[in-house]
Amino acid sequence: MKCPNCADRMLRPVLTKQGVEVDHCNSCEGVWLERGEIYLFSKKPKPIAAKLKDALEQQRPCAKLSPVSGEAMTEITYPGGLTLEYCPRSGGLWFDAGQLHALLEGERGLHMAYDRHVKETDRWEGSGKPLLAMGTKLMPLPNLVLRSTATLLGLYGLLTVILISAVEFAGVPAHLAVIAGIVAVALQFLIGPFLMDLSLRWLYRMEWVPKEQLPAHLRLFTERVCAEKKVRFPRFGVIDDGAPQAFTYGHTPRNGRIVISRGLFELLEPEETEAVVRWWRMKSAMWSTGTCFS
Repeated sequence: MKCPNCADRMLRPVLTKQGVEVDHCNSCEGVWLERGEIYLFSKKPKPIAAKLKDALEQQRPCAKLSPVSGEAMTEITYPGGLTLEYCPRSGGLWFDAGQLHALLEGERGLHMAYDRHVKETDRWEGSGKPLLAMGTKLMPLPNLVLRSTATLLGLYGLLTVILISAVEFAGVPAHLAVIAGIVAVALQFLIGPFLMDLSLRWLYRMEWVPKEQLPAHLRLFTERVCAEKKVRFPRFGVIDDGAPQAFTYGHTPRNGRIVISRGLFELLEPEETEAVVRWWRMKSAMWSTGTCFS
């Protein structure tokens, strides 16, 4: 895609700290955001959406060409005096140098910063300028391996303390305490995946996606792998988050779930997304007593 400001320059994809890939011109420092990408840099995107909606009602002709369609864009004025370029066909927005920083800085203290402390390996080939890195207070997805492990250890530790206290102070027979512990662990194993379903839906806005709505390449790849391994097609959940994450859980490969964040679909090529699913197959082969891997 060509830069709307520099006709002879191409936009380069760069990865932000939120895990969102944006297009950047390392000559004029402009940034191109596809439809909806602006909301990924705000914890409260509704105010930005409302202001953009008002600004789009007063579009003006513009000479700059859209890097996506090559057609003339329109000019809009975002509250605060920012003049932006908008592509009616694709819904993308063009920000000149510093404009995106100014827009995010005005939204409840959010800000964007250019990280000048990147490694040499993070530079574009043939360019001495660092990659664009945007920093806001957007919370990334948690490390589910650490949190799941810490939670289970804490719960089992608490259960152990309760059972020992019941034996020592309440006169509960030791064999009944052991039986109660085994029943509690078995119950956790049985209902663990279903509790995970509820927590992901409530806390992380996850939605289960029918296989017909998956990208065609991913659906066909998963069907082929499942046919080879003679396992049921897994449930796919998508978390509405720009941070790239993927994990699996379930009792056995037959009722396995695969959860992928929207950021992973945006950042990875089709072959790379399929590699994530293939990794699920490797992990699901280890399922015997566990209920969650990530």
